[in-house]
Amino acid sequence: MNHLNPRTKIWVLTLVLFGIHFLHLLFMQYLYPYQIYDPDLLSYFVYYQSLIHNQPALVGYMIPKPLAIFLLGPLDSPQAAFYCTLVIASLLGCLSFLLGARFLGPLCGVLLSLFLLLDPHRNILALRSGADFYLAFFLFLSIHLTAVKRPGLASLSLLLAALEKPVVIPCGWFFLLEQELGWKRRLLYGFLPLLALPITLFLNEKILGTPTMSTDMLGDFVTTQQFAPISPSTFFHYIFWTWLTEASYLHVAPWGFVGILLWLKENRQRLLSPFFLLPLLFLFGYFSLSFFQSYVPLVRFFWPIGIWFTGFIIYGLIESARQLFPWQKPLRLAMALLLLFFLLSDSLDLYVRSRDRSFIPFEQAMEFTDKTFDTILKKEWQEGDTLLTALVFLPYYIWHLKVDPQGGLIYSSEDAFVGGRPIPQQPSWVAYTPRIYTDKKAEEGTRRLLNHGYILRLENNDGALYQRR
Repeated sequence: MNHLNPRTKIWVLTLVLFGIHFLHLLFMQYLYPYQIYDPDLLSYFVYYQSLIHNQPALVGYMIPKPLAIFLLGPLDSPQAAFYCTLVIASLLGCLSFLLGARFLGPLCGVLLSLFLLLDPHRNILALRSGADFYLAFFLFLSIHLTAVKRPGLASLSLLLAALEKPVVIPCGWFFLLEQELGWKRRLLYGFLPLLALPITLFLNEKILGTPTMSTDMLGDFVTTQQFAPISPSTFFHYIFWTWLTEASYLHVAPWGFVGILLWLKENRQRLLSPFFLLPLLFLFGYFSLSFFQSYVPLVRFFWPIGIWFTGFIIYGLIESARQLFPWQKPLRLAMALLLLFFLLSDSLDLYVRSRDRSFIPFEQAMEFTDKTFDTILKKEWQEGDTLLTALVFLPYYIWHLKVDPQGGLIYSSEDAFVGGRPIPQQPSWVAYTPRIYTDKKAEEGTRRLLNHGYILRLENNDGALYQRR
């Protein structure tokens, strides 16, 4: 490629990385074919149908996301949604390269895009067509569009991201600092993402019957989780220590902070760079939310920060080696490779832990759930039957059985034994998947229920289906 000009090289590398990300995600879907049945995704299908029929329909605690509902809801097919996300995931791989190359250097851009392949959150969110995945894509697209002087399109991209989660709205404030724009355009681009708020509230009114989730509803959601809700006093400790350091990059996280300092030291004007400010404004959105609303800090919420921080880790490792051995290229290369090995080690360790804790348990339980539905429930479900299942599989049964979410036919064990909501004394069917419950009380309550008046219809190591005698 030495005979190519720099611009052509960038395009060639972009196309190559698009193909690598495309084929890699296809391979991951081949390995884990049941990941596409994500509960959030299936709830979007239900919500879209409820909008068409003008019927409020809360599915468990799955909060409506306008962009996901209108983009993926009409597809009404997990496989079709995956193919849509497959293209977006490949484009995100290209974006990570382009941003890394522009702001951190071409080598950092290539490595950031390749390390993204090992990111378990990228694989989980992409396979499941997660709303946080689309949010990350549009957030990084807005950074790229800002960098190439397309502020109007960048603001529109932020609006699309905010239609997934309004925490993105503060990112629009970046345009208020752009002196090259006139004050009218600054105000327009700065506050355009704010339009996501009334759209979201209107959609909540149509689907939930109320513009916002009630305090009781949010409290019930928090009680079904295994982790404590985040508070403003613990927010940054959780993000930069508990998650990015202890749980993700134990050996190389310090180089991320070193990378940020070295990058800013080289040019202090980078403090106002979209690559630096937009991710921090996104983080500020979640920080602000913690003042007003209790929420469990799921890692996927902050995943864009993980990608951004990984880029600075790579930059810190390479730049440290360069500054330690400025005139000794072999030593500089050896040092960089050694440090990158530690990053690779941390990335592989995180991937294996996430695979064992999230990928495999969900995959196996979802496979069992899908097979029991096809072989038994699909044929024997009768009008008026009721079903008790884990919260995770509530959208699956509502979507497949085409029942009214508010009709009182399908219940979650978390609702019954943690949230204290009434259910029929003996549901017609009980789907028992012990590794999937979000709370021990739900699993224990389901087991107690099964001791009275149920016959086993199907069982394996991942779960069991019971029918009332």
